[in-house]
Amino acid sequence: MRTPIRDWWARRSLRLRLTAAAALVITVGLVGAAVVLVAWLRTSLNSGLDQAAWQRAQAVAEIVNSGKLPVTLPSPGDRDITVQVIDRQGTVRSSSPNLQGRSRVFAFPPTTSDAPHARSLQHLPHGENTSWRAVAVPAGTRKRIR
Repeated sequence: MRTPIRDWWARRSLRLRLTAAAALVITVGLVGAAVVLVAWLRTSLNSGLDQAAWQRAQAVAEIVNSGKLPVTLPSPGDRDITVQVIDRQGTVRSSSPNLQGRSRVFAFPPTTSDAPHARSLQHLPHGENTSWRAVAVPAGTRKRIR
């Protein structure tokens, strides 16, 4: 049984049908490539953010290991960097200026491997309600701050 749409399509020229089929295939290919590109860019940007957070955490760990931990950690001038040093009891020992005087924000355990294991956090007590990437690293001795 033939439908009106099928009859209409069958009456079109071969050139038109081939052009429409080629346009459809190219459109599907471009949409697929765009999806892959966006996913790759997101992964690449998150990887860069994770590496930057890891490097900053390592720098703060060096300050802790030196035994000269200030109450307010020096800020690189970027308000988007948030740091807290937490002891084993969960007490905030030091923080970046944008978290000064606030209670513990980060509640996950430190990473013990050499690769950054970042987590996505929402709703930090400052800034917009955006997603943040955070890492935790151990520092200090077992008797002092971790």
